[in-house]
Formats: sequence, structure tokens, C-alpha cells
Amino acid sequence: MSKRRPISTLHIPLSAILGTQAKLAAVRTLVGSAVPLSCQEIARRTSMTFRSLDLALKDLVALGIVAPVGGRQERLLRFHAEHRLAAPIAALVRAERDFYPALRSEIGAMLRSGGAALVAAAFVGPVATGQERVSDPIRIVLITEDSESVRRWVDQIVAATEGLWTRYGLRLEVTGYDLQSARRMWTTRTAQADRLVADADILIGPPLESLLAGT
Repeated sequence: MSKRRPISTLHIPLSAILGTQAKLAAVRTLVGSAVPLSCQEIARRTSMTFRSLDLALKDLVALGIVAPVGGRQERLLRFHAEHRLAAPIAALVRAERDFYPALRSEIGAMLRSGGAALVAAAFVGPVATGQERVSDPIRIVLITEDSESVRRWVDQIVAATEGLWTRYGLRLEVTGYDLQSARRMWTTRTAQADRLVADADILIGPPLESLLAGT
């Protein structure tokens, strides 16, 4: 069995800097902070263990992408903006931060410009709570005023998915209901449907729970 080669810190530094969840979480947090932070504070903000972040931060300091601040007993750390890779890494972190909001904004604009009869639209399922995995479908629910409008709206969103794949690497799984049918189904809802609707990330329209309840 061959030994795993060590990561080269100079030839492939991104692997050394961003190669673990703890390192990536620490870099994300420090890039987004206007002030230096302690390891304890980074652990609190990321919900990761102190031990994993402490090890990650020691590596990041050794790599020069994170720098200690002052000589306090509780060491504070900052993102080292003078490092050669600091600017592109910071730009990537900021682009990542805008990724989902940009997607929501683009789909919302498309829905608002698509004509009448659309009452509400929302992301549902894991994507609505920020827990989606690579294999999970990106589900969107549409509710229209009448049954004749459902197919037109579903087809319109499906037609846009090629462009969304190009820009965001995703395809939408679209489900549409007319308002009367959706409210009728809501009267016999399951606990799972309750959670799905309560967690929905609204793109346009009122909260699904109040809409379906007729309030």
C-alpha cells in the first residue's frame, strides 16, 4: 500500500489552506469579520469544536494566511490581507456569500416579470433550510390563481433551468398547484407537510402557511 503524499504548501497552497472543513470555516469567518477574533469566538460562530479549529488555525498561522494580533493570553487572530493569496481567497468567500442570495434574486425577478396569475412561489425542502446536499433536488413550489395557469408557469420555470444550470450548477424540481387545490390538500396535511410549509423560503407572495389557511 503506497503512502499518501504530503500536501505541498508552496506548489498547491489552496489544498493546504482550504483543505479541511475547519480551515475553510475559519477562513470564511475571519474574512467576514471586521475585527480580530479568538479561537473560542470562531468556534461559537461556526458551531465547530474548539479542538478542530485550534488545530486548523495553527496550520493557517504557519501558512501565513492568518496572523496573530497582540500578545494577549487569549490570542486574537485576523485574516492576513498581505498574503499573496489573500485577495483571491477573500473574493471567493465573498462571492460564495452572495451565491444563494443572487440565485433567489434572479428567480424572484423572473417570477415577477412572468405575467399574472402567480400567487406565491417558494423553495421547499433541504435547500430552504440551508441543509441541501449535492444529491438533493432543488425544489420550488408554485401556487397560481387557477388550474389553467399551473402548467404555463411550471413550463416557464423549467425552460429557465438550462440557464440556471450554466450560472449556478443546479436544476430545479418544480411543482405547481392552483390555490383552490392547494387549500383543499392543506386541510388533510401531514406533519411532514406542516414542516415543509413552515420552513419554506418565500420567493414571492405571502407566507405559504397563511395563504393555504386562507388567513
